Amino acid sequence: PTGGLNLGEALMTSPSDFLSVSESLGRAEHNLDHVSENSLPISFRDDFNEAKEIVQVMQGATDYFIKSSKQLAKILGVDGPKRYLVLLANSDEARGSLGGFPGSYLIMDCEGGRIKNLEFHDIYEVRGQTKEAVVPPKQLQLITSNFEIQDAAGWFLDYRTTAQKAMEYYQLSDVGTTVDGV
Repeated sequence: PTGGLNLGEALMTSPSDFLSVSESLGRAEHNLDHVSENSLPISFRDDFNEAKEIVQVMQGATDYFIKSSKQLAKILGVDGPKRYLVLLANSDEARGSLGGFPGSYLIMDCEGGRIKNLEFHDIYEVRGQTKEAVVPPKQLQLITSNFEIQDAAGWFLDYRTTAQKAMEYYQLSDVGTTVDGV
């Protein structure tokens, strides 16, 4: 890490640096907009238009980074410890919003802008360990009497619902702990 900062600390302090980059890119974009393409030799026009596009893309990326850097730092626990459930999806077994069957997962602990701990687990460690049964959707009741974490990953089409249900089912299990996000 540059200057002794960890990633979380760097993310918290970098927006001011990127703000000056954004201002410079804004000036460049403004100046390029005031150049008439017709005043350039034909052989330079393609390069000129490409340069304009590159400046626009860089401006957009810089603005996005400025907006998201504090949020990313908070994910890394700069404001206190965080614990996440990270579902690892196997794309060879296509499922709903995750893109694949979550055959394994990580518990990731972050604090002070750093990843402090990673624990790798098989998804079946959670299976059958729930403190209370969850009735599955009617369509699945012929197959199973309990709706579990691995089922949630394949059932819901939107990620927010999938993540919320995965968190619920993980926390309902005897192996689960509370988590701050999925």
